[in-house]
Amino acid sequence: MRGIFRETEKKMPVRSYKYCMRRNTTTAGIFLCILFFLSAVLSVSCENGFLYDALYTKTLTVSAPGKTGTLLWIDDKATVRRKAFTSEVAITVSKGFATPVLFFSDDKEHPEGFVYPFTSTFTEAGGFAAHILYRFIKDADDSYGDKHEVRLYSNHFNWEKFQELVEQSFEKGENPWECDQTLILESIADGSFTPHVLKP
Repeated sequence: MRGIFRETEKKMPVRSYKYCMRRNTTTAGIFLCILFFLSAVLSVSCENGFLYDALYTKTLTVSAPGKTGTLLWIDDKATVRRKAFTSEVAITVSKGFATPVLFFSDDKEHPEGFVYPFTSTFTEAGGFAAHILYRFIKDADDSYGDKHEVRLYSNHFNWEKFQELVEQSFEKGENPWECDQTLILESIADGSFTPHVLKP
């Protein structure tokens, strides 16, 4: 076996070995300094929220030309927020969480809205879907107290498909607002939701 490797084996001179060791020690020292500096920067940015904002939040510009009213949404801290709406507003939402955004105007009986991140266009069906998601989070928050767990659980429901079902219901001339919303919320909570729950 030794004969196979004999031709490729070369002895390293002592001087170059010491040079490599000195160079590796210097490189390791520089690496440790950079690592220490980055850890200090990250700890300061975490304390100030910069890192959290960059990784977990998104500023969403919501626009609806010619519309005025009140915008309601659940922000990145799982807090209900309201803001006067005049054609364009910037809001902060959580990346990776289904977020209800509702628009209330004086000229409509029910809000328009959407569920972020699936869409960002105000529609009547989106308003109903966003309202159900808002109630799911808000009612559970009032009952159970752990809003973050409720938001995590709500992400397991297919809100995009739910909005499609609501749109189909509106197209058939049905009014989902006349449905038993408590039944819808309970069926989402226990995982037994079916399209038949949307029948008024």
